[in-house]
Amino acid sequence: MLCMTQYICAPLQSAGGFILEGDWTPTKTYLSQLTTYRGGSLIFFQDKIKYIKKENGGVSSARNCGISVSTGDIICFADADDYVSTNYFQELHNAFRYYDCDAVFFGYNRIESTKTFSCLPHLIYDNYYQNLISLTKSDTFGYPWVKAVKRNMIADIRFDESISLYEDEIFSLNVFSNYCKIISISKPLYNYVINSDSLSFKVHQDYCSICDTVYKTWKSVLAGIPSTILEEKANHFAMICQYYGIEKEIKVIPFYRQLFSCDFFHDSTSTLQSKGILLAIINAYWIRIKNKLKNIINR
Repeated sequence: MLCMTQYICAPLQSAGGFILEGDWTPTKTYLSQLTTYRGGSLIFFQDKIKYIKKENGGVSSARNCGISVSTGDIICFADADDYVSTNYFQELHNAFRYYDCDAVFFGYNRIESTKTFSCLPHLIYDNYYQNLISLTKSDTFGYPWVKAVKRNMIADIRFDESISLYEDEIFSLNVFSNYCKIISISKPLYNYVINSDSLSFKVHQDYCSICDTVYKTWKSVLAGIPSTILEEKANHFAMICQYYGIEKEIKVIPFYRQLFSCDFFHDSTSTLQSKGILLAIINAYWIRIKNKLKNIINR
């Protein structure tokens, strides 16, 4: 695994970065090629890059290591398969300098095998927590690489290395649990390359429980905030878990028992609540059968 955790600090010329890797060591020749790699996005930092060889402990372990050894004022992240735009560091530098903010959220291109589309953040509310919800709706909140953050915001907060799903959203919630000044750049500064081998494609039998952990973190962050905001999150998790149970090869009965025991499910206004667990299980099996029949017919 290769996880690149990059940080920048003002002025731009003092930018630096870390490469954390598992089973290979970048040579001087490789580092010199960074001037042309991915359109030259690292051209300014050839003599500032440091690399640390560590055992493969997972992406959270790599990110935590990067945070611990970084010395810059601002921290941002990049994953192994992805790359940043040529104006990435300049845009972030300008934003922090002009707005004197604590964090900058920015857009990204989602690159799939047959198509590419952009996800852009929008901060349109006066309410800080409504803006956090707004960022989740545009899918520009949880990913660590979709933001740059002043290191004093992170302090001793680290990624949970015991989980491999939504650990980035939990980390983000812990970082932004208290009010701070955030701004957004509605430009795609990052390129997220979808890889079918990614951990995000793994089937998690405990998916509902993981979602409930995230929801409980949201619940803690939004304590004292109007219930309609939290209800949106509860409905969101109820919906994605329902679809997960239909689309993935999960064990249906244990999955729905798990779902019906979750806090977000009981706090939601989901139509599943009125169906009850038996009807929900029957419905899931029926949809799965219909989808399989449709695939057979279309062959």
